[in-house]
Amino acid sequence: MVEAAADRGEVEQDQQPINLNGIPADRVERIEQTAVTLATAVMYDRLRIENLVERTTADSGLGRLYREDYPAALEQAGLHEIELIDRFPVLTGYFGFTRGNPTPGESRLIPFRNKRNHLRVHSEITETEALLVRLDPVRVAEWITEQRHHTIDDWNDAASARQSLLRAGIFPAPGTDPLQQRSVGSDLLTLTHTYCHRMIRRAAVFAGIDRNALSELVIPEHLCFFVYAASKGDFVLGGLQALFETELNR
Repeated sequence: MVEAAADRGEVEQDQQPINLNGIPADRVERIEQTAVTLATAVMYDRLRIENLVERTTADSGLGRLYREDYPAALEQAGLHEIELIDRFPVLTGYFGFTRGNPTPGESRLIPFRNKRNHLRVHSEITETEALLVRLDPVRVAEWITEQRHHTIDDWNDAASARQSLLRAGIFPAPGTDPLQQRSVGSDLLTLTHTYCHRMIRRAAVFAGIDRNALSELVIPEHLCFFVYAASKGDFVLGGLQALFETELNR
C-alpha cells in the first residue's frame, strides 16, 4: 500500500518507504507497529500548511504569514512539518473500579469480569483535534552525532537521515527508564518527549486550553508526536485549530 501511494505521488520524497534490511526482526516489528499507529491517527482529514497557502493570496496578511513566517518559524525550531488532525481517534478503556480512599495503594482495584470470570474492558472511541509535529530528520541526525556524540551511518538528505537513525536506534521498552542505558534510541525518545512537553506548554497559552486538558502521543521511532485536546463528548473547542491557522509562528 505504501509503495503504491508513493508511485502515485501521494508520499513526500522524505517520507518514502525506508529500507529496513539488516535491522533485527524485533526492532523491525516495533518500527512497523508504530508506523501503523501513526497511519491510523492520520487516516482521516488532515490539514497542512500548504493547504493554508492554497486558500490565500500572496499579498494578504494570512498569505504572508503562511508563506514567510510559518516556514521561517519551523526552520528555526528544527521542525519538518506541523499538521492539524481534526478527527484524531482516542480510545478510553475502563477495566475496573475502586471504592473508598482514592490514594494509590490505599484501596482495592476491582476488575470488571464476564460470566466466565474473564477480565472485561469497557471502552469508547471519541474523536478530537490534534497537532502532528514532525522533527527535521537532518537536524536530529546532526544533534545525535555532534551533541550526543553517537556514531550513525552517513546521510545526505532527510530520507537517508531517518534511515540512519532507525538503524542505530535501539529504543527503550515501554515502562523502562530511558536514562538507565544511554543510546541513540534513548536520546531520540528523550528529545521527542522533551520537545512534546515544550509544545504543550506553549500550545496551552496560545490555544487558550488548560495544560492539563492537553495530552500527548510520542512516536520517537518516526521523530514525531501528537498533542491532542481532551474531547468532551462530541464537542471540541477548536483551540488547536485556531493555533494552527494563526499562531504557529509564535
